Amino acid sequence: MASQSAHDLTNAAGMKGLLQETESFVSDEVVRLAGGSGNFTYRALLKKPYNGHRTVVIKHAEGFSPFNPTFLLPVERQDYEVHALRTMRTLLSPESLIKVPEVFHYDSANRLIIMSDCGENSQRLKDLLINTNPSIELSTTIGTLLGQFLGTLHRDGNTEQYRTTKEFLSTSTLARNISTIITNGVLIPTLIPSEDDEVFIRPPIELTDSQITDLRSAAAEMSQLVMNSNDHILMGDFWPGNMIVKLENQNGQEVPTIWVVDWELTKTGSAGFELGQMCAEFFQAAHFYPASAASAHAMLNAFVDSYKQIRHVDAATVRLASMHLGAHLVAWSPRVDWGNEADTRAAAVHGVDFLLQGYANNEEWLRKSVLGRWYSDSSNPS
Repeated sequence: MASQSAHDLTNAAGMKGLLQETESFVSDEVVRLAGGSGNFTYRALLKKPYNGHRTVVIKHAEGFSPFNPTFLLPVERQDYEVHALRTMRTLLSPESLIKVPEVFHYDSANRLIIMSDCGENSQRLKDLLINTNPSIELSTTIGTLLGQFLGTLHRDGNTEQYRTTKEFLSTSTLARNISTIITNGVLIPTLIPSEDDEVFIRPPIELTDSQITDLRSAAAEMSQLVMNSNDHILMGDFWPGNMIVKLENQNGQEVPTIWVVDWELTKTGSAGFELGQMCAEFFQAAHFYPASAASAHAMLNAFVDSYKQIRHVDAATVRLASMHLGAHLVAWSPRVDWGNEADTRAAAVHGVDFLLQGYANNEEWLRKSVLGRWYSDSSNPS
């Protein structure tokens, strides 16, 4: 696969045709996988196992989103994902219950990544959380693994061993632009829509001129940080939809293996963004699916505690996490099929509170919120 293929790689038949021309990945069957907005993704059933794997996953990038051809996406994003995946495999222990896919082959000419498959019996963490209400014990285990993973990435990514990787990931302008546009860029239009805006809160949330000014300032501050911060290596899209979980019964206990996938928005930046995004997702799960609230809270608490055991979280990071948590609730609650208009509006109201209180650095308020556990002197806040 050294030259550009004549096959149409945007469908399964074309991808199978390409694989038939390889030595290692000739396939009996290729199927398109659902989900993901940035790539054409497939599972291939190989004629002969590769490194013990009977199936592989293939991600093919075009210069546009599969679901919106007018939304342009430079294909170079795969260079960053491959680099990050290969780097993460040096950072994680082979025995770890949390993993990243192994890159078997990267064809830069055809912009496709052939990687290990998490398996057909796996599911997204988001689906596990809201559909099955996992036990408190299992939820705590999952949250602990996620906190250890992210804490290790943020800590060890700043060591000399990963200096070159950090410098390379800092150049991902695409990831910075996308992360800015999809959250901070839609924040104010969602709250104060114009005639051209299709997604907004109904009925509108009443805001004073002073609050609107602060919200604009918070959005601008976060956008500037996304575009310029190089504090840590970030996964870039750390949320339960990018975590694939496979459960196995061992001596009567459910033991999870978790794969963190979809690294094409990896970059450098401030840790508060990743902490805030995960807190927002757990908040949404508990808010929109009350039956899952206990599981979501257990995951969140374990995530926070295990992360804090690895690296210190200062008050400035908690402030940023609050602002990003709020921005995520406002921007994404009405854009994802979470719930009805009333519940969506309530989530956005909470989002505005987190934005304004974080921007004002109201530590007393933050300590009493779901973010209170992040403060280094807090382990069991109310």
